[in-house]
Amino acid sequence: MRSKLKLNRSRRINNVGVFIHWVGFLCLMLTLVLLPLAALREEFDLIPALSTFLDFMFDFENLGYLNSGDEPAFWIVWIALTHWPLKFIFTGDKSLFPWR
Repeated sequence: MRSKLKLNRSRRINNVGVFIHWVGFLCLMLTLVLLPLAALREEFDLIPALSTFLDFMFDFENLGYLNSGDEPAFWIVWIALTHWPLKFIFTGDKSLFPWR
């Protein structure tokens, strides 16, 4: 009975780790697309919808203040940077890709 409960607990912890890794991996991919676009948005003449989206994601007026946390890109970058250590703590798996 104890081993069955331990197995279920281990399976649930592994599932939480896999979920954290998938969410973090998707945030990492979004970060790799958004940061170059945000850095080069004045260099290129972007379509207005993309420019509006970048203004929503990044608060360009208060970009130097890292404690604001009001813009979605802050949380996406934060999750992208912290998902791998959390996944490693939960599951012990070292792979960078969630499907391995």
